[in-house]
Amino acid sequence: MFYELPRQGAMRSIVSEEEIKSAIFTPPETTRAYFRGRSVARFNDAITSIQWDEIAFANGARSHLVALPEPADGARLEALNALVREETEFPEFFRALARY
Repeated sequence: MFYELPRQGAMRSIVSEEEIKSAIFTPPETTRAYFRGRSVARFNDAITSIQWDEIAFANGARSHLVALPEPADGARLEALNALVREETEFPEFFRALARY
């Protein structure tokens, strides 16, 4: 139905297909999607569980669950996104997660 409506002229898109594809792989840096995506890209082997609103990381026998209740914005999410952007190795990243 989605593709039929624009074809019939009953609906128009406000973004291009290219913008949609770009957003899938490059979420805004103020969102939990950014934190999830960067975490997977950088520390995939340390992720033991990933859900829409949380990620669990493990470092040896220690684990840490990062709750992501807010979909966008907020000081805590901004700090987490800054943390995952930093050029740190996983042990330092894991230790820093304890603040959140």
